Amino acid sequence: MTYSHLHPKTLEKMGLSDEDRIEWMKLHRWLGYPHANIALERLEELLAHPRVDRMPNLLLLGRTNNGKTTVAKEFVRRHPADENIGGDYICLPVLYIECPGTPTEAGIYNEIFKTLYGSTITGSIEQKRDRVANLLKQIQTKVLIIDELHNLSAVGAIKMNQVLNGLKYLGNILQLSLVGCGDARLPRIVRTDDQIENRFQPVVLPHWKFNKEFRQLLASYQRILPLKKESRLNDKQIALKLYAMSEGAIGELSRLLNLAAAYAIKSGDEEVTLKGLESCGYVAPNARKEELAGI
Repeated sequence: MTYSHLHPKTLEKMGLSDEDRIEWMKLHRWLGYPHANIALERLEELLAHPRVDRMPNLLLLGRTNNGKTTVAKEFVRRHPADENIGGDYICLPVLYIECPGTPTEAGIYNEIFKTLYGSTITGSIEQKRDRVANLLKQIQTKVLIIDELHNLSAVGAIKMNQVLNGLKYLGNILQLSLVGCGDARLPRIVRTDDQIENRFQPVVLPHWKFNKEFRQLLASYQRILPLKKESRLNDKQIALKLYAMSEGAIGELSRLLNLAAAYAIKSGDEEVTLKGLESCGYVAPNARKEELAGI
C-alpha cells in the first residue's frame, strides 16, 4: 500500500509491528502550527540578537496543556550543545530549566546547576549566584528558559522579588535573554517590577476555538498518525467530537489522538472513528476533575 495520506516520516514507520507503531507514537513529534511557529520565530530572534546591555526577553503564555513546554523544548532541541572540541567547556546556547514548585532565588540557581551537572550547589546566595553566572558565561548561554515561572505566585512578595531580581542580574551581567513560560498569572507577577516588565514581550499560545484553523490542525495530525487508513479527522462531525473531548487544549488533543490511534491499531480498524474516540480510554479534563472531587 502507498499510504498517500501519511507524512513521509510517518510512512517510514509503517513497516513496524503494531506494538512498535504504538510505541513510536509516544515519542516526541513536532507539529508546527501557526501560533507555535510564530513563537519559535520570536525565540530565534532572541538567540540571534546582538549582545547588548539591555537584552530583550519574552513571556511565552498560554493555558495549561496548551503547548508552551512543547514549543520551548522544540527550540532547545533545535539548538543542542556543541562539544567545542579544543575548548574547556561545551557551548550551550539555550538552557531550559523548570521553576521549582515553591521557588526561591537559591532554588533557581540549584535548578540551573542541577540541569547541567546533576547536582545542587552549596554556599551563600551570593556564592551560588556568582558560580552560576560564571558557569553560564563559560558555556556561552544566550537564552535561558524558565518553565512554569507562574509558580512564583506560590511565594510571598519578598521571595518573588528576590527571584526576579536574581534573574534580572543574570540577564544584565551575562547579556543573555530570559524566557518565562507560564499561564495567565505570569504577566501579573512580572508587573510587580517595572524594570522587568518593560523587558518582557508577551507571546500568547491562545486556547483553540472550533474554526478553520482547528480543522487544519486536525488535517495535519492525521498525517502523523501511523494508521493504514485515512481518518478524515477534519470532517465536521469527528472534528466537533475531538474539540469537545479535548476542550480546546492541544496537549489534550494530542493525548486523545494517540489513544484513539492505538485503539485503531489494536482493533484492526486502522482509522480513528467516533466509536474509537469513545472506547479508547480517554477521560476529558473536566471529567477528571469531577472524578477527583468525588473521592
